[in-house]
Amino acid sequence: KKYKNLFNSINDGMCLHEIIYADNKPVDYRILDVNPKYEELTGIKKDDAIGATASRLYDTDNPPYLDVYPKVAETGESASFETYFKPTDRHFIISVFSPEKHQFATVFQDVTQRKKYETQIQQAQKMDAIGTLAGGIAHDFNNMLGVIYGNISYGLSILNPDDELYKVLLDVQESSKQAQNLTNQLLTFSKGGAPIKKVSNINTLIKQSAIFSTRGSKSNCRFELSNDLWLSDVDEGQINQVIGNLIINANQAMPNGGMITIRTENVSLENNSGENNSGIDLPAGRYIKVVVEDQGIGISKKHLPKIFEPYYTTKQKGSGLGLATSYSIIKRHGGYITVYSEVDKGTVFNIYLPASLQDVIEIKDKEENKHIGKGRILIMDDQELILKMAGIMLNKMGYEVVTASDGSLAIEIFREAYATHNQFDLVILDITVPGGMGGAETIPELLKIDPDVKAIVSSGYSNDPIMGSYADYGFCGVLPKPYTIGELAELLNRLFDKKKSDS
Repeated sequence: KKYKNLFNSINDGMCLHEIIYADNKPVDYRILDVNPKYEELTGIKKDDAIGATASRLYDTDNPPYLDVYPKVAETGESASFETYFKPTDRHFIISVFSPEKHQFATVFQDVTQRKKYETQIQQAQKMDAIGTLAGGIAHDFNNMLGVIYGNISYGLSILNPDDELYKVLLDVQESSKQAQNLTNQLLTFSKGGAPIKKVSNINTLIKQSAIFSTRGSKSNCRFELSNDLWLSDVDEGQINQVIGNLIINANQAMPNGGMITIRTENVSLENNSGENNSGIDLPAGRYIKVVVEDQGIGISKKHLPKIFEPYYTTKQKGSGLGLATSYSIIKRHGGYITVYSEVDKGTVFNIYLPASLQDVIEIKDKEENKHIGKGRILIMDDQELILKMAGIMLNKMGYEVVTASDGSLAIEIFREAYATHNQFDLVILDITVPGGMGGAETIPELLKIDPDVKAIVSSGYSNDPIMGSYADYGFCGVLPKPYTIGELAELLNRLFDKKKSDS
């Protein structure tokens, strides 16, 4: 009675069997008894199990583990192994022992959760490796792209718009922008920092991302974009990734094609209660709402609560990172993302982003920005072509340019200039210098020489944490690679205008 109570109450599945012989050879085994946990773990009822042979119970001509069980039953030597039971989607460690000759008992320990954790850890380690590789590729690619992108923008700035070459270079610049979008996708896998925000028109970002993400697919996008949409302070590259991820998901949910509807509108949330008391977890204020809706297969209620979790995916080839990354990006922007879905009817994603405090501002094309100045600028970069390109741009704006290939040389040049009262008006530092001193290590030394040094940080790692919170490291501005002459001019206008107002 004592052992029967233990058998029935133990938290592992247990099953007692006897070996069936033919011509003195084990050919099958019969189930003699099972405990309640066995029924729960396997989904097999006790009345169906007891008395049944393994071949009939599991509907197979080859009873499972017939190479292990008879040996235990005949010798009394215990054994254990790990297995997967498909009918209930569970992983077990099965311990086998023999209570008496020709009989054996199995103990099923459910290790499904542990296996999931192991898989997640392995996936995380794999993605960390991919992230490191992707970040390195993106950095090198952005440096190469920076030379192309920057020089094209310089060429456009000195050509007449009616010139035939101007139109050719404009096409090349557009292709360069698309290449930059691909780089941003690589950076999705590398560890990102805070967003590098600027006042942006979300409608423009949506159109660019949607066209790029649906190219070559069977789906079409329908735009219902507000004509008076408020502006927003966002990292354009990161928001581009979010919109791209949602559109790619919508497209994959409609294998035979369909309509993806994208809407934008202005929303005011009051009293922390959310729009129309919907309980959106955001402070009261003005927000831009972006809706991405598809007519696809939908997401079941079982999977819906988990879709923003890292590495969770229902797709055979999915990484489980797209929606997790999107959620993280929106959260870092002070926004919120929700999802509603019905199986076979479609899915709706709602994104809320804080509206900019700048009500009326005309966002001009970056190439329209002009800057004229004077003074000395020190540029540190390990890429000679980047130094040459930036030098040409700054010379055209009226500056004398001095270059350095790494941080130690930049410090030496800066110290000598400061000692001879021939200071630099601005320093531009690249973060990463392979095998040398980068911008992060250089700026503290420059601040020791001149606490009032004006320094800009520049990098092909647009997701580097320093790029998002540059002021905490002693920089006064940020210049992600690749950049155009217009973007450089825009930054210099802002820096030197601020400098004038401060004085």
